Amino acid sequence: MAAAGLIALGEGPKRLAEDHAIARRLAEGIAGILPAHIDLDAVQTNIVFVDVAATGHPLAAWQASLAAEGVLVTIVAGKIRMLTHADLTARDIDAALDAWRRVTAAFGAPSPASAR
Repeated sequence: MAAAGLIALGEGPKRLAEDHAIARRLAEGIAGILPAHIDLDAVQTNIVFVDVAATGHPLAAWQASLAAEGVLVTIVAGKIRMLTHADLTARDIDAALDAWRRVTAAFGAPSPASAR
């Protein structure tokens, strides 16, 4: 346990900037899919919140639909919460954004991509 802790202390801070950048990319991608449902200014760390309440679909339905697409999220304070971490890659973010597009389209939620 101590060895794992020492590695985390040594490597963790180096990863923070990358984790935060990945979270920013995820947030910006979701903002492009569901404008006005995410506060980009609030994305300062590796945590991304999406407020889907105004879409007319229950949070649990979003959570289940995203999970069916391979995107695991939690519900916190009435919003969808996602976390980025060392195991995520740019390809994972692309896959998550594709999942958000599919779920958004399935729910018929307004999206710039569907309006074109």
